[in-house]
Amino acid sequence: MEYTVAHENGVVLSVEAVISMSDLEGHLTAVPQMYSISFVDSSAGAGSVRFSGNPGYIVGEPVVAGERSGNDITLNEDRFQYLTLVRPNADGTCGTDANSPRLPVLFGENVRSGCLLEITDDVVQNGCDILRNHTLEALLGPGEAINSRISIASFGNAVNLTSSDWIPLLYNSPSSGCKKLSMHLEILYSYVGALNNPQAMIIGAKLHWIEEDFSTLCLGPICLSSNAAVIRNMEVASSVAFIDVSPAPQAVYAERPVSSNKLPADFFRPYYPPSGAHKPSSSSILLSMTIIALLCVF
Repeated sequence: MEYTVAHENGVVLSVEAVISMSDLEGHLTAVPQMYSISFVDSSAGAGSVRFSGNPGYIVGEPVVAGERSGNDITLNEDRFQYLTLVRPNADGTCGTDANSPRLPVLFGENVRSGCLLEITDDVVQNGCDILRNHTLEALLGPGEAINSRISIASFGNAVNLTSSDWIPLLYNSPSSGCKKLSMHLEILYSYVGALNNPQAMIIGAKLHWIEEDFSTLCLGPICLSSNAAVIRNMEVASSVAFIDVSPAPQAVYAERPVSSNKLPADFFRPYYPPSGAHKPSSSSILLSMTIIALLCVF
């Protein structure tokens, strides 16, 4: 069952319930059920954006990221295209056009994805920059979807006009040369708030480049010819890892109370001798100790 609540300015306008039913097998002893509820701001119109958490991120929801322009953050209309990784085509090759499928980065889900980049001898022989550009286009997507202008929302409900709710993606360009490149994205998050309801907050993100020496060695009869159009496959891969850096909770105990067993200064005053001396008599002290002993017993 799924509920959809439409509201505007704190007033509920309508509630819609969708019930999904399916046939059950007769031997089942337990029936799993799932309930969900979503709130839609009617005043936002068609341009409303679904949050990835409120406020902390929810596992499985897209990591909110956009391109910074001054103090403003521009978001992609498709929330599953905020941050993406390379995704292979049906034949395992890399897609480099705008319609090529990309794998979204979902919070809390570590992923590794790769594809085969088709290269020819003339690509390498005509310059390593061509090979490097083809690799970056496959890893980052058309127009380099991940770059130094990308900012990531600290919380899943960050407002796109509030720059303080965003952190920059640390990014360094890979070195030049004929290198086999792989991309690894690290996202650091921490749980904040009350212990009974912690909220996941992204506190850092960095893009790492893994460079390896690339060899164009080709074996087989097809490689013996001087044909420069021989196609070879080079694997390029991208991955993402979420690292929990939450500080471990520490127990705090109150100090042990200290009891004070001191008697008041004038405790023995009723037993002072009539002469007005400041020291009590031995009989008075004995009587006082007897009274104290009796009080402790009873």
